[in-house]
Amino acid sequence: MKALVVVGGYRKKNTWHMAESFAEGLMKIGYEVEKIYLKSFSIKHCTGCEGCYKTGKCVIKDEMTELYEKIDDSKVIVLASPLYFYMVSGDMKTFIDRGQPFWERTHRRKETDGTNKKIGVFLACNGGKYGHDDFFATYKPLRTYFGSIGAEYLINYYVSETDTRPVMERPDVLEEIAELGTKVNDGKKYMIHV
Repeated sequence: MKALVVVGGYRKKNTWHMAESFAEGLMKIGYEVEKIYLKSFSIKHCTGCEGCYKTGKCVIKDEMTELYEKIDDSKVIVLASPLYFYMVSGDMKTFIDRGQPFWERTHRRKETDGTNKKIGVFLACNGGKYGHDDFFATYKPLRTYFGSIGAEYLINYYVSETDTRPVMERPDVLEEIAELGTKVNDGKKYMIHV
């Protein structure tokens, strides 16, 4: 079984540690994990050209092309991003926007067997104090993205206050994230905000 961990952070700090911990949990239960750091890829913005309406494939030829196949081949898709102004990083937003061909295939063209065979996971952090709705703006776009790629959106793990309490100094958080990685196949929904 394959899992793809897509990291939208730019430094080896909070988001990176969260993604690493979740990947460790996945590997414990036998997943072959590939980690993608979006900062290392040159991905252009979706132009709204509607080229994917005809074929279900993006007409832009850049490094996103190789990521489409990796998404198709993976059972678990993990998106990990810091939040800026309550939304994912710019690189992660571009990655999500370039998911339009999946939407075209699954919703407009109905090229699916009708089942959600994949599992969607979102890991995020923000530097500010805990607020009940800090991560609210991310939920609907991610639910739509995961649905487009044929994934059931099962796990959210949100961490607040990373400016004053970095994730790497919170072993309990990292252990809980790794533990969630081992539970990815249990079919339960988890929404955790610490």
